[in-house]
Amino acid sequence: MKKIIFKKGDETRAKFENLRDEKILNDSIFSDIYDSAFSLIAEISKQDNSEKSKQYDSEKSEHNRERNNIIAFIGERGSGKTSCLKSVYHSLNKQNGNENSLPAKIKDIKVSFNNQLPIIDPSYLDEQSNIIEIVIAHMFQSFKEAVNNSKYSFEGDNLEKKRELVKKFQEVKDALDCTTPKKYNYASNDSIEELSKLASGSNLRNKMAELVNGYLEYFKSNDDKDQQMLVIAIDDLDVQTNHTYQMVEQIRKYLIIENVVILLGVKLMQLSDLIKKKYVEDFKDKNNGLVLNDQIDDMVARYLIKLLPLSHRLNLPSYNEIPDIELEIVPTDKSENGKNNSYKYINLQENVLSLIYIKTGLTFYNTLEQENMIVPHNLRELLNFIALLSNMEDNDENKDRNRNVFKQYFIESWCLDRLTPKQHIFIKELNECDAINFNKFIIDYVCTEYDFYFKNGIINIDNSIIDINNRCYNVSLADVN
Repeated sequence: MKKIIFKKGDETRAKFENLRDEKILNDSIFSDIYDSAFSLIAEISKQDNSEKSKQYDSEKSEHNRERNNIIAFIGERGSGKTSCLKSVYHSLNKQNGNENSLPAKIKDIKVSFNNQLPIIDPSYLDEQSNIIEIVIAHMFQSFKEAVNNSKYSFEGDNLEKKRELVKKFQEVKDALDCTTPKKYNYASNDSIEELSKLASGSNLRNKMAELVNGYLEYFKSNDDKDQQMLVIAIDDLDVQTNHTYQMVEQIRKYLIIENVVILLGVKLMQLSDLIKKKYVEDFKDKNNGLVLNDQIDDMVARYLIKLLPLSHRLNLPSYNEIPDIELEIVPTDKSENGKNNSYKYINLQENVLSLIYIKTGLTFYNTLEQENMIVPHNLRELLNFIALLSNMEDNDENKDRNRNVFKQYFIESWCLDRLTPKQHIFIKELNECDAINFNKFIIDYVCTEYDFYFKNGIINIDNSIIDINNRCYNVSLADVN
């Protein structure tokens, strides 16, 4: 049976699972996703290891363009993408546990990930920033910290490694500036120097690969015989809607290189829409405003297949697609009487409906055809909803207060997410309506909203009920029903 465990107060945060513990790995609802991720990492590292003895040259660069090192965690908002990405990312760090007790899937990865960069959140980037700059900045910050660390001595070979690495950082920065028109000043009297810089800019991918290799070599410990690789994790790539396409292109052109694994968290439909938006803009400029949607859809699909091969896409399941789940909510501290009042749920749907009844006295049912819509299908929303209910008092004296809390959740969260803006406004106004006008308010809304059906006889109803001149006391609950 799969299990979800979280502490009260943590339901709004991305959950980190220690996958170096085999029981946690096997019990997780995302265990299949984790297995696939580790298998892909092992496969990518084997591809790189087979080329280890060869020197990096232009021919190899072209060959490596066909190799893909991106592993995409795909799902809707709140589906657990960030949690999966972070859990896989941190499990690769050798410093996070005993190497002898690792699960077999992690042991199969015959490489070292000794130096980890911070996870990149594109939502913090502006139009003047790009993914390559952020990656370089994180690498250089890590290098600076190592320079200031007493365990790294800078004598002999190590001093030479330091100088070479600083040089590679500078070369990549110069090449990057040449690819950014706003940062590169073309005014120069030395034409040879200009041509040299332009060549450097077109060779950014090779320079980036050389920097990564030098960086990994610098941080490699003397007793570590494994191949070194760098993991670059980018979460919610599709959130930065203004220049998502530019960031995707930077990843495709300059980060699909040897000795690098890219973990990507993304909502695929939104990414597809943003790329399509870019293609539509380009087509309008080149075809006098004429846009062929079918052609563009095909181009976007082909682009995404190349960027994110189907075998590299890890589609996160919805929790209700998993047959048996045990959810345990553990309080932050023990209760006043010293008992650890944790909640355990085996059949989530049925137990959540029972919990609603226990806390509020309101009854919701599942039918044979479908599950009740009041229970969220999104994992993040579900955990927030259960936390809301479990924080309510159980006794009958608090049921009125609990119902008010539940009503506010229903109006401000459930209706907001599932209704149109117009429908949501109606529900909010209905909530503020006094008891005398309640039935008439509903009838007037229905009459306006479905006027076409009433006038054309598609819906047959007693016209006296929907008469606009009706007084509020003439309309009953039976009329509404």
